Amino acid sequence: MFVRCLLLGISLVLLLFIFDILLPKLKLKYRLYKELKEKKKRQDAFAKKMKELEIK
Repeated sequence: MFVRCLLLGISLVLLLFIFDILLPKLKLKYRLYKELKEKKKRQDAFAKKMKELEIK
């Protein structure tokens, strides 16, 4: 009985750790990655447009 309660407590602590600490960090990293990807895409489009204008 004691072991079952101990395992339940440990699993509860791990779940709280995951949802309170790891999940926000992962969301932040994903958002920054997505913004960086979008920025690079815009820069590539701008460079392509400038190259087209330069040729003409």
